[in-house]
Amino acid sequence: MTILRICSLQLDLASSGNQKKIVQKIHHVLKNDDRTDILVLSELAVSGVEPDKKKSFATFSPLFTDLARKYDTWIIPGTFHEFEGDIIYNTCPVINNKGELVVKARKLYPWLPYENQITPGNEICTFEYPGAGIIGVHICYDLWFPETSRALAMAGAELIINPTLTPTQDREIE
Repeated sequence: MTILRICSLQLDLASSGNQKKIVQKIHHVLKNDDRTDILVLSELAVSGVEPDKKKSFATFSPLFTDLARKYDTWIIPGTFHEFEGDIIYNTCPVINNKGELVVKARKLYPWLPYENQITPGNEICTFEYPGAGIIGVHICYDLWFPETSRALAMAGAELIINPTLTPTQDREIE
């Protein structure tokens, strides 16, 4: 069995303007521990919760690809709003240790009423981590729908990563 070391940063963040704080935390964690295989940030951690084309993944992509190469670590930098014309997705990129975009997961179940402007994705997301196997990604509220995890498992995922932003409690179970 291969051991995969995952570092998840669930930080106390503002509703926007978190880039500097996040980059400092990533540098702090990765320069002090070179054993991290995958670093994961939370949903909308960098860009903030309001859709803004100036805060899309395209804006921040070079930053995370450079960090991945520098620290030889895969990075899942949380999620970003991805714009295709008038359509907005909540998208989670996966960047390998060479700084390459491997795959993007799109949130399948936007959390209503808060994400009423978000278009649901229509495909599950898996990727292969060399030597460790298949990893699945779904986003926040997708976790509440068992068919998403089941579909990822049926596609070979042995591990599921779920970047989440949950600033409220809308049911007791949370």
